[in-house]
Amino acid sequence: MFLPVLLVRDYGIWGFVVFAVPNVIGAGAMGWVLTSQESSRRTVQAHAFALRAFSVVTIGFQAFFLGWIPTQIHESSGNDAGTRIAQAILIVAAFFAIRLFVRRAGHALVARSALAVLGISLACAAGLILLRVGDYWSDVKFRPLMVSDHSGVVWLAPACAFGFALCPYLDLTFHRARMNTSRAEAARVFSIGFGIMFLSMILLTLLIAPLGLGLMGWPIWYAVPFVAGVLLAIHWIVQSTFTVFVHSLELPDAAHPSGPRVMGLTISIALLAGLVGATVPRTLYADLLAGEIIYRLFMSFYGLLFPAYVWLCMIPARGERITQKPTQHKLIVFAAACLLAAPCYWMGFIERETIWLAPGLGVVLIARLFIKRSSAQATFPRPEGGG
Repeated sequence: MFLPVLLVRDYGIWGFVVFAVPNVIGAGAMGWVLTSQESSRRTVQAHAFALRAFSVVTIGFQAFFLGWIPTQIHESSGNDAGTRIAQAILIVAAFFAIRLFVRRAGHALVARSALAVLGISLACAAGLILLRVGDYWSDVKFRPLMVSDHSGVVWLAPACAFGFALCPYLDLTFHRARMNTSRAEAARVFSIGFGIMFLSMILLTLLIAPLGLGLMGWPIWYAVPFVAGVLLAIHWIVQSTFTVFVHSLELPDAAHPSGPRVMGLTISIALLAGLVGATVPRTLYADLLAGEIIYRLFMSFYGLLFPAYVWLCMIPARGERITQKPTQHKLIVFAAACLLAAPCYWMGFIERETIWLAPGLGVVLIARLFIKRSSAQATFPRPEGGG
């Protein structure tokens, strides 16, 4: 929930729109597109490695973010005592994220944890509204602050739509929800979950965008108030920690004796990367903070690699009746497309010359023409009943 802050800084309110609309629609559509529990189960079975990779990257991404935030609060708040408190909260939260995984809490805890996380974030939102943080928009005025060519949002929109429309099908937590609901229930659950609850968190991000910019020194004419900084920290902590928790539960490798240690090491390295990124000089490359560069590189998984995999390897080719394991040919086309598109995405997301996203996305889309029908259909047990 920090990407909208960066997009508002770069492109104004339209940066938020191109994030929010495809995000909500893409995630909510999964409950409608996967028409049965069996189709979800087959997808998980056929693409197990890719779905596990999605969860591992997501866990690392959230851990990195928790490591990145403390120094930003320190530089902006101007309150040493508040800084120490905020940093301590972040570190303790990261520790408990690891402990939750190691202890392997059961799935029965997920629903209660989700309600608690939603309640805490909504309470933080209420506190921020009482603090009148919305008044900061009178300074920002929904205008771009950093990118000179504001029309670049036109080229950004298709890339965002591509990523947010396809990434949900690699999310093991979404598949768990789909496999535990009937067709009618799934349509309702995904629509309400993403159209109302998830949207409320995105709107909260829009509310706090000026504060997020203040944490990063954009704009520089005010500091984030201490209480608002603590509320921001709590919101980000509970959201990131919960994400780490639910994704760690879905990883089958976690059942292995070495699984918790490996994942704990992954989280620790990502946290360290966040702390290191936060202490490097403010502008490392292309007027970006070191931490923001790492953040954007993490986003390349969700903007290019993961949606390209779904587009080229997961969606059945013509004549295929069901989702199958990707053939060697599909994987080669996927790798080639990503290699060719990567420089364009670098120009679009790091250099922020978003016009380059058009040929980058075009390469990935056209690569679909080189996907051949598999010579053999994968076989799965037929379901006993409907669902």
